Amino acid sequence: NRYLNFTTRQASQVDQLIAERARGAVFSAFQEPPISFKPSYKFDRYTQQYDTGKKNRAPAWCDRILFSQNSGITADRYYCFYDSCHSDHRPVVGLFSFIWHKIHRGDLCYLLIDEHCNKCSTTHATSSSKTGFFFGIVVKNR
Repeated sequence: NRYLNFTTRQASQVDQLIAERARGAVFSAFQEPPISFKPSYKFDRYTQQYDTGKKNRAPAWCDRILFSQNSGITADRYYCFYDSCHSDHRPVVGLFSFIWHKIHRGDLCYLLIDEHCNKCSTTHATSSSKTGFFFGIVVKNR
């Protein structure tokens, strides 16, 4: 396999998302934590080897986490969980700190951040907006 010793640095030099963001062509209002893990795709299923099939695809980061710039979000950790081998992708995980607001709507709880991280608008819960929705476990409340 020609990608057996493929490094994070080599992958970042040919990464399309990194190149397009540097040009300002896509996701200019978002940021990504620095990538310090090897590419999370394309693995042979149930192994730790990059693609050994006929196509012999180059390793890449297909699964990414981007977040809004100037949102008060801080990336605490950004990594890949390589031990999960059930797919040709490996899960990418991020742990983030942010100021949060809780809104209850029936049985659902929405965790929201507004553009300035200082107030919460209930309209965000029912319409698409410039801000993101955060579901899951909150590990830190500043």
